[in-house]
Amino acid sequence: MHDPNDILVAVSVYDPAIDWAKTDLGRYQETRDLRLVHAIPGMALREVSIRPLRFHEMAAIASAPGEAGVVMAFRQAVTQIRNAQGADRHLAPSVLRRQADGTDARTWEDDDLQLVMELFGWKFLLEMADVAITRAREGKAWSGTVTYTLPPLCKHALTMHAGRLAELGRETATQAPTGASASSRTPSGPGSATSSAAATDAPAPAGIGSEAGSPPPPPHSS
Repeated sequence: MHDPNDILVAVSVYDPAIDWAKTDLGRYQETRDLRLVHAIPGMALREVSIRPLRFHEMAAIASAPGEAGVVMAFRQAVTQIRNAQGADRHLAPSVLRRQADGTDARTWEDDDLQLVMELFGWKFLLEMADVAITRAREGKAWSGTVTYTLPPLCKHALTMHAGRLAELGRETATQAPTGASASSRTPSGPGSATSSAAATDAPAPAGIGSEAGSPPPPPHSS
């Protein structure tokens, strides 16, 4: 039985506070191990608290048509978004309601979800809901290992984002001052870099934007 206090803290792979140079996004999106994520100095990660879904909740989500189950999963599993609007400014469900199992819990009303979507987009709701659903679907019996995958919409958007970062790096490099001497532009000696491509191409996030590094597509729901 899931411990209702067994909270998973996750951040979105789109979080602007993530230091892409130090974070293996490909590995993180598979494990949701927050220790793999490094923040840009001076910026706060938006930490999303996700509780385990209960049986009756997962049963309702699985039988919901289309993406209605996504909304249900987010409403029920996400308990807080820390640093949602800057450091120490958090978002949480606003209304306390009686649940199907007789317990009381705070839930996200439509106005709450409207604000979340305006701030972070539909893909954020989809990503966090999918984390909750995957966690419930896989359970803990298999040595506690769960492999998470991004929904297709999120995977496509992240690949495009990685491409934009790489393009921005190339544009920045081409705008660099050209008055430096050849000796200052090209290091010499043991271990020096000699490839101009290495100096002009900004790396895409690890594991993102290439076929080899992309995670497998999520299984189809039956």
